[in-house]
Amino acid sequence: GKFLRVNQRFAEITGYTVAELLERKFQDITHPDDVTEDVSFADRLLAGEIPTYQTEKRYVRKDGSIAWVVLVVSLHRATGGQPLYFISVIQDIGDRKRAEAESGRTSRLLRAVVDSTTDAVFVKDVAGRYLLINSAVTDLLGKSADEILGHDDTELFVPESARSIRELDSRVMARG
Repeated sequence: GKFLRVNQRFAEITGYTVAELLERKFQDITHPDDVTEDVSFADRLLAGEIPTYQTEKRYVRKDGSIAWVVLVVSLHRATGGQPLYFISVIQDIGDRKRAEAESGRTSRLLRAVVDSTTDAVFVKDVAGRYLLINSAVTDLLGKSADEILGHDDTELFVPESARSIRELDSRVMARG
């Protein structure tokens, strides 16, 4: 688990210097919740059970903050098959993880707003399929959320009503 060589980019991701990383093992800077899985994958590589592995994991940076990465690891063996060293490719995915967290917060906020009103609130995609509804919509239509979500108006209303709703939706979309 000891680092033999690291590049400057890995030092930037973890916040350690190259020299500091060379004094450590990967377990020393891996988030405690990710160590067991990481060691298990390494053991499986050593045992010859898998040729490589890829996982998302966290490193604990020198300042204590978290660095999310995608880790791809393979094992280099000698001609006789003896394990020599691991080769790891590490990609910083911190921006993606932050965007996912923000998206989750926004989704939860939207859901709270939608659910807190007694008015019928819904979101449709450009094809007219319902993506989000509140309980007022299910009450109004007399159908469960499963019967509405993913369906369009032609599946929920008589043809004349569906056509009228689609025309109104088209006007709304045309106005931006």
